[in-house]
Amino acid sequence: MASALEPLALAELERALRLALDPPLSAAERRVRELGLLSLLIEEQAGKSRRCLVQRSTYDERRLREVPDAPDSRRLVETYGSWNQACRAARSLRADGRVHGKAAPFSNQMRGRKGIQPYTREEIRAGIRRCAFELGRTPSSGVYQRWSFDVKRSARRAGVELPRVPGINSIYRFYKPWTRAVAAASVTDAEVAHARTTRVLRLSAIDALPAAPLDALRAASPEALAGVGVDPARREHLVKRGLAQVPLAEATRLCQVLGGTLDWLAGIDLNQGDPPRGGVALRSTAIADVLERAAITSGELRRRLELQAGPWRRLQNGAREPMLYELAVLATAANLQIRNLVAKI
Repeated sequence: MASALEPLALAELERALRLALDPPLSAAERRVRELGLLSLLIEEQAGKSRRCLVQRSTYDERRLREVPDAPDSRRLVETYGSWNQACRAARSLRADGRVHGKAAPFSNQMRGRKGIQPYTREEIRAGIRRCAFELGRTPSSGVYQRWSFDVKRSARRAGVELPRVPGINSIYRFYKPWTRAVAAASVTDAEVAHARTTRVLRLSAIDALPAAPLDALRAASPEALAGVGVDPARREHLVKRGLAQVPLAEATRLCQVLGGTLDWLAGIDLNQGDPPRGGVALRSTAIADVLERAAITSGELRRRLELQAGPWRRLQNGAREPMLYELAVLATAANLQIRNLVAKI
């Protein structure tokens, strides 16, 4: 059943299962993890007094010996604004994570600092574009909201400064409905396709923009490129976007002009080698061979390529010409060369 799902639906299922099997900590559990040791030391040294008697050096020494996973004093100062504020917050924390007193033990990276500056229209457009390029698709409002939460959650867990990523409410102050915000961000289909291709290649540890072939493309004569159907506008597009999305037939012609193998053109082989002679096509058994050598399922290989079911079936049946980046992913998965996957026509 899982293999029949679309890649986006499968990603949502994976996220739901991960949350079910490894649920995030509750707010009370996070408070105890962050301030539990400091609260205990305050109780030991100050008893019922409201005065904080715990020194930062004492806390750090005890943390290293007893609870190395607890945040160090520097992190607490950054979170609560000062060491005294951190102690006051810890003083109001109970053992079960509940709160008593006035100093709330809540992590807040803005406590003790200037208020956050309002987001500008430029930052909003940049945030939507970043989301689209990281996900490899034009996001809906719900997808963007989950993405922005995940970006900031990752920053908090890493203990780094929160990125300037506007939330959905900040976006709606300038643009509503959501389609206006996407239109203002000017995310084109070509940019999304390039971002998705780059991500697919990166996940397979492949450079999406190999330098040597692009240098050779810049140096090639216009006449030679025109002979294989590459006009100046097409060359400019390829230099800007890279060669990853070149169809196999065009990639073969480029190899013959630039002088190199398909593997060199795709950036998975530094050896330039000799170009293929004549036209080539994907062998009818190529994908079956990849699945057997890589010992993976058809669904897993489709997910690596991030293909929908229709394009994947057409690729398997030979009804769709593969792109250069797809050949690179197939070859890398099976530890083969692209020339092992194609045959002369």
